[in-house]
Amino acid sequence: MDSENKIIEMLEDKYKTFLLSKKQLAEVMSLSISGIDNLLANDSKKLPQHIKMGQGNKSAIRFSVISVAKFLSKSYEI
Repeated sequence: MDSENKIIEMLEDKYKTFLLSKKQLAEVMSLSISGIDNLLANDSKKLPQHIKMGQGNKSAIRFSVISVAKFLSKSYEI
């Protein structure tokens, strides 16, 4: 099993969902929620691809487990 699949399995097992909230992503990446917000506003390429759940300014942001796993496996390649 490659690292991407291991990460997907771990995230799905821990969070029991396919879409992570900003709070859950912050926990996975050892960042604060405000750190996630700052990166979303200023440098979203330093985060996994996100999904905006609506059109308004306060719409929920979610991150698919697959995009998080791809991001993490690329970020930590040796």
